[in-house]
Amino acid sequence: MRVRVSAAAPAALSWIEQGLVPDSVVRAGIRRLCNVRLVEIEAADAEAACRRTEAFVASMDTGPIAPLPWLANEQHYEVPAEFFALALGPHRKYSCAYWPEGTGSLAGAEAAALAATAERAGLADGQSILELGCGWGSLTLWMAEHLPVMAAAIVTAVAVMLLAADPLSRFVNAHLSVKLLALSFLILVGMALVADGIGFHIPRGYLYFAIAFSAFVEWLNLRAAKRRRTRALRAAEADAAHSQGGSGSLY
Repeated sequence: MRVRVSAAAPAALSWIEQGLVPDSVVRAGIRRLCNVRLVEIEAADAEAACRRTEAFVASMDTGPIAPLPWLANEQHYEVPAEFFALALGPHRKYSCAYWPEGTGSLAGAEAAALAATAERAGLADGQSILELGCGWGSLTLWMAEHLPVMAAAIVTAVAVMLLAADPLSRFVNAHLSVKLLALSFLILVGMALVADGIGFHIPRGYLYFAIAFSAFVEWLNLRAAKRRRTRALRAAEADAAHSQGGSGSLY
């Protein structure tokens, strides 16, 4: 059903947002719009509600998964982050909250909703979880707080990554064959992900074996190259010492 919007609506909304309209007038306008909407959708007619529900389900079955996602992103970032600090609770959970019996604050309702989500999803320590569309990270931060093994693993992984980033970068840049091997690993993992995306599953054991075997062969290659460089260096030192000794004997 198409909703008709008056030409004066944008100006009225602008006045309301600027605080120029008294709250009593705003509430009266909201009540009027709600009543108009209830009449439009025939809220008191059970048969009409059933028809609307069936039509909605049919449209969801045939419609796109995410209609107009670019508009959602634009609207989502229309306000600064400070606004959410004022409008939301400490968990920054803006999708919904859960108010079970005895909950008396927004912070408690947010925590209850996050706990219910984790319980229904069966989240537990030791799992690998990929969260998409995490918003302000409310669930991610909740998991890090309440699943200590997962939090420790994340912190440890990040610490190792930060400490090893520079040495590994220098090592890879100093050895062309290692750089090519790393790129090959990336291509291999990318192909496996593409294959999974089109429904063709590659057993992970095959990938792990190929990566481990290639790394082992490269390790042997590096050791052999190091030995060759050592022998070449010793030979050069011996030649230099022999040349110095020979030139000294002439005098």
